[in-house]
Formats: sequence, C-alpha cells, structure tokens
Amino acid sequence: LDLCYAVINRIFLYEIEEPTRGMVRFAELVRESVDEIELIFVSIRRINKEEIDKRLMRVDWLESEADMLLNDELAALFREGDVLRILKMQGVYEYLEMVTDKCEDVALALRDMMLMHS
Repeated sequence: LDLCYAVINRIFLYEIEEPTRGMVRFAELVRESVDEIELIFVSIRRINKEEIDKRLMRVDWLESEADMLLNDELAALFREGDVLRILKMQGVYEYLEMVTDKCEDVALALRDMMLMHS
C-alpha cells in the first residue's frame, strides 16, 4: 500500500493530468494480482495446494508482464526525447512495477505459510 501511495503522490507532484496507456495497463496488472492474492487466501483456508500453485503462477506471470510493460514504456519515453517527461514518467512506471513485485512477494509468502502448516 505504501508503494501505491508513492505512485499517487508522484502523479500529484509531477502534475500528471491524465493516465497514460501504460499507467492504465499497470493498474490492471496490479488489480489482477490482488484478485489472485485474494483467491490464494481462500485456497489457504481449504489447504488447496494445486489452487494456490495455479494462482501463484498467475501472479508470477502478471509480474513478468509488468516487467515487460516497464521496458516497453521506458523505451517509448526515451524515443520521445522529452527529458522532463522521461524523468516524471520513469518514476511513476518504476513504482507501479514495484507494486507488482510486492504482490508476487505476498503470494510467495502465503504459499510458504501454507506449506509450513500443512
């Protein structure tokens, strides 16, 4: 949640008026990751290792998508050549990608907890 706040703070500080296509896609990836984490919680209650593994693989895939999206968006920014825009958007995009990293960390921690108690 702190990273989500950091993203919002940067958007405000950098006076970004409208979300970019990349920002919208990052938000979708974060939402999907959080949805999968919620399903992992449900699966833990039932001690369903197969379901947890399936959800974990999905969170991992979403995080990989975010990595590729970050690369694509940064490459597009550098092609534009507007240094101020590059600096602003790079910060926002990197924080958005970090949110997906943390979602993966949470999913892995939940899996580890389930394995320790099964």
